Amino acid sequence: MMRVGVNGCGRIGRSFWRAALDRPDIELVAVNDIGLSPQNLAHMLNFDSVRGRARDKAVADSDSVTLDGQRVAVTSHPTPEQIPWGRLGVDVVVDATGRFFRAAQLRGHLAAGARKVIVSAAAPDPDATIVIGVNEHDYDPAVHHVVSPACCTGNAVAPVLATLRDAFGLQGVFINTVHAYDGTHSVLHDAPYRDRRMGRAAAVNIIPVRIKDTTRSLGYVFTDLAGHIEGLAMRVPAGIGCAVEIVAELTGRASAEQVNAALAAAANGQLKGRLGYTDEPLVSSDFIGTTEVSIVDSQLTSVLGRNAKLVVWHDNEIGYARVLADTVELLG
Repeated sequence: MMRVGVNGCGRIGRSFWRAALDRPDIELVAVNDIGLSPQNLAHMLNFDSVRGRARDKAVADSDSVTLDGQRVAVTSHPTPEQIPWGRLGVDVVVDATGRFFRAAQLRGHLAAGARKVIVSAAAPDPDATIVIGVNEHDYDPAVHHVVSPACCTGNAVAPVLATLRDAFGLQGVFINTVHAYDGTHSVLHDAPYRDRRMGRAAAVNIIPVRIKDTTRSLGYVFTDLAGHIEGLAMRVPAGIGCAVEIVAELTGRASAEQVNAALAAAANGQLKGRLGYTDEPLVSSDFIGTTEVSIVDSQLTSVLGRNAKLVVWHDNEIGYARVLADTVELLG
């Protein structure tokens, strides 16, 4: 049984909490969030503007929240090294704050008593970037203590790249994620922000931004493609659900039918449950609640010369929460 703590109870932190309830080998014992009372946290677990009322009601007391019969301690400390993970008996910390990315910051969790740290982001300098289903064999428990499972977009792209590389070979990749707005990189109304585009109102704009963190992390996973992956994100007025357009330069020629056949075989084979495949004419809301990290839309696959263009869909919260839970189990 892995005893887990969560730092940051935003949408990803709360989604992971729900995902952990379905894992018998994960016990969530504590969460930390600055200035968030147990009462407010329970309310946000119970009511969600996108997903509606929760099936299992969270109940708060003075210093904890109980959900599905599991009591979880609630603390409020501003920095990782101040959180009493050791006293709380936490083995693995999932940092979902969206504020701590650097390994030097995240090692504060280790100093506070945790054995391993998972950061819910495409971090710049983790001990390892591990995408389950693609390179989990690279994980070395003796030296990898701060682990990134990349981001939701990286997990949507990685199974497709792995399949295309094995089937046809890859020379380079462009990705463009059409991404729902969120609290980490989007604002409600125009406001100052280090990236001026990202400071514009999320609900009324299409907001383009380069995603160097995502492409860098994919280069950590696919070392042979490092420096040959470029990416862009288009934030759009959608509350949940994303589509990722992938343009892959293949080493050999292939038809759209051959590309789809390779992806369908992977979705029904070695990547079953992680890579999905659909031939129906769907839109983003049809993928809300799906647990696959990437779902190929076969109707939108096309090939021009050696360039294959694909579209994959994903629920950027539920799918990624599953990724975090899988990574906790790997580290365990």
